[in-house]
Amino acid sequence: MTKKNAWIARIGIAAWPAFVTAGVFTVTLFLFVDAHDLILISGLSLDRYGIYSLSFIIFWLFGTLCGGISAWLAYTSRPPSTHADRRK
Repeated sequence: MTKKNAWIARIGIAAWPAFVTAGVFTVTLFLFVDAHDLILISGLSLDRYGIYSLSFIIFWLFGTLCGGISAWLAYTSRPPSTHADRRK
């Protein structure tokens, strides 16, 4: 696997589960909270779909950040010999 493909795979490992989780969190949030209430509280000039999209993107970014940190910690916590074996 080339270096570029390895980075794409690492990003996918963090981003795909975060995408699915963001969808679940967004649906769960808006089961209990009306988007119109969030518009009134926040003062944003967005419609309901804008609030849905913004919340999804925030959840997705947060999930990707958490997944990326987890992947990075898992990669860096291996013994040095493992890193040398992976480069071959």
